[in-house]
Amino acid sequence: MAPEQCTISVRTVDPETTILDIRGNLDSEFMEVLSNIQRQIAVSVKIILLNFTAMGQVSIIGINTLVIFFFQTRQRGQRVMAFGYTAEHRQIFRLTRIDEIMPLFKQESDALKAGTEAFGCPVLLCNEPLHPLSVPGWATPISGLWVENIPERAMNINVQGRQTTGPIRGFGALWEKRYRLRLNHSDISPEEVIRVWKERFPSFWPPGNYIYPSRGEALTPGTAAVLNLALPGGLAVSTGIYVIYSDETSFSFISARGHILSAWIIFSAYRDERPGTIIEVIALLRASDPLFELGFHLGAAAQEDHFWNHTLQAVARYFQTTGTVEQEARCVDPHLQWSGWRNIWYNAAIRSGLAMPLFLLNNFTKSKTN
Repeated sequence: MAPEQCTISVRTVDPETTILDIRGNLDSEFMEVLSNIQRQIAVSVKIILLNFTAMGQVSIIGINTLVIFFFQTRQRGQRVMAFGYTAEHRQIFRLTRIDEIMPLFKQESDALKAGTEAFGCPVLLCNEPLHPLSVPGWATPISGLWVENIPERAMNINVQGRQTTGPIRGFGALWEKRYRLRLNHSDISPEEVIRVWKERFPSFWPPGNYIYPSRGEALTPGTAAVLNLALPGGLAVSTGIYVIYSDETSFSFISARGHILSAWIIFSAYRDERPGTIIEVIALLRASDPLFELGFHLGAAAQEDHFWNHTLQAVARYFQTTGTVEQEARCVDPHLQWSGWRNIWYNAAIRSGLAMPLFLLNNFTKSKTN
């Protein structure tokens, strides 16, 4: 079945209220269509209602576009709300935490009624109960991460029971970073690239960085994993991720509370009009807490760039080809989320540093007894 092309039509309710009727799939095309529509919305508009009644399938790229749209319009003093979603859409919004920032309504009349309130007054977010569904490509929302049966050599802290965060939560300014490499002289398909990338995922990382999926599972939607990330000086940070999405040409995970980043990372492969397959990493991120935000200004952002540059080059080498990494970064929302300062309590770098001596001692003792 061919993908349903995304279209958006604009309805003007009054000088301050506009409805965007979204039809079709929220995918990579949605990003371009929404960008064009966004330029047509008058500055005087205060309320933007998204009509999801005719919306089809939703990909992680579509969700990424939706979140960026929300924060961009909020900077212009505009409120975004939505109506007409299905149970499947509702589950995706919960998983990605969009429902924590964007009010959701069943009917257009309910959304319009809420929009007539004085601008700036709070609107209750959707709090209806969720009934777990099997949504193709998507994980199920969870209350906390749990990992089982990982190697003894792994530092397994800062994960069990931790909630996921993503770019909705966290403290720092919101950034979208893109790292892109075209596989030169390669006829390898995007589907083959993603298959290999998922199967050999940690082998493409810089040395000293490890991922330990629960029960050794493959990176499929619903997989929780422990990360041991290398820091300068031989230290390591133990934190967690949750795989939230996967299809034939992309997959994505979301960070756990206490991770350096409140983010999701998207790995994709695709083709355009030029020869060769493009491999890309998209990170929508903000620093988790004030200390990590400070760290970003002191060099952690450059370390993040090196990490994904190394990864893309390693993928290219696996396919016996080369390429140049193109990098883009844009600040989606420069404002700090001051409520996120409490995340310092969960800071994985601090907790890992305190646990490191005991962890090294245990490993040394085991090596002596074996």
